[in-house]
Amino acid sequence: MSKIVFVGQEPMTRDHIWGPLAREFERNGWKTIFCQNGTTFGDIGFYCEDRSVPGNQKFTIITINGLDQDHVIRPFYSHWFEKENWGLFDLGILPGNRWFIGWITRYRSLKNTPRLGVIPVGWFKGDKAVNQHSRPLTKKTVSTVLYAPQTEQDGKQRAVVEATHKAGLALKINIGRMNTIHSYFPSY
Repeated sequence: MSKIVFVGQEPMTRDHIWGPLAREFERNGWKTIFCQNGTTFGDIGFYCEDRSVPGNQKFTIITINGLDQDHVIRPFYSHWFEKENWGLFDLGILPGNRWFIGWITRYRSLKNTPRLGVIPVGWFKGDKAVNQHSRPLTKKTVSTVLYAPQTEQDGKQRAVVEATHKAGLALKINIGRMNTIHSYFPSY
């Protein structure tokens, strides 16, 4: 029986990132193993930790741990990929086109690029939250946007407030604690 090893130290990694993928592999007859350091033998290893190092699997795949990882280095993606050891893996998974474009602009000079390259398929940590909280915007009199900024930079928070106001949307801003949300509603 083929084995898939999912590596990650945070409970969120097991439950929200690799859990749905593990269930899909199990439905297709694969044995799935969760571990914290990658030393477990397997045919395929999936990694999602800062500065991951591949372990004892025949084929290894890495994805980013957090979308906030690029805030301080943009647009210097080469620094990020070098720091994250991606060149030690067979394949990289990126959260979207912005990351993919950043990788493409740097990959020729990178010594630290996955053997087969990267593919932009989304960000697994966001899947469960998006699926649980998605609602169609049809038949709503007031649409609300929840905004949870991680860092204050380049006036982007003000731009979000102004754009939502201009669009006639209600804006809820999380300012650091899950229970601290301020509401801003446009004037009609």
